[in-house]
Amino acid sequence: MSLETARKLLRLVSPSRLTPRSPKITTWPVSSCTQPECPGLDSHMGTLFMRPDLLDIYVRLGLDYNLQILVPRDTGFLRQLNVEGAVISQVDNSIATLQQQDLPLVDRVQMHYQRDSFSRKKQTYLNMIRTVPTGVTEIIVHCGIADAELRSITNYSTGIRDGDRRVFTDPSVISEIKQSDLNLLTWKQFHHMATVPAE
Repeated sequence: MSLETARKLLRLVSPSRLTPRSPKITTWPVSSCTQPECPGLDSHMGTLFMRPDLLDIYVRLGLDYNLQILVPRDTGFLRQLNVEGAVISQVDNSIATLQQQDLPLVDRVQMHYQRDSFSRKKQTYLNMIRTVPTGVTEIIVHCGIADAELRSITNYSTGIRDGDRRVFTDPSVISEIKQSDLNLLTWKQFHHMATVPAE
């Protein structure tokens, strides 16, 4: 896919709200930004980190349209996905460019995409919550309900997704998160933090 094809696809999603930003403008006015005007791009299952040309398009779209994109500063997660060393170097270069443009970057990504019993999965996530380092961490969860519809989409991950849902709707987990020192952020809030100068 070319950069121009990706731009056309992006305009199909939200044609009236997305225009390339002027080189003279570093950010959009966040105060007037509604959620559809602040979209973000994601690399589903890390697929856009598997090829240098796709990573380049992903980063270019973020820069051209002032879109937040999921690129972790800590590349350990990408290494877990078996991303090649040359692409990791490209990610490092992209991080510097994204930072210069004041686009938000998470410090790290964590995920537990395993078939575990509910109690083991819950304990794993609680450990993650209790030991999250300082900075911005995205914990990726895949919530779903183990019903016929989900099984028709994915038989392999039905239990994983149902387990994630059960963990993050469990009153004891919700209570633990509320009592922790963690600040939960939406992508919109994170984008705002990255683009508004500190007072």
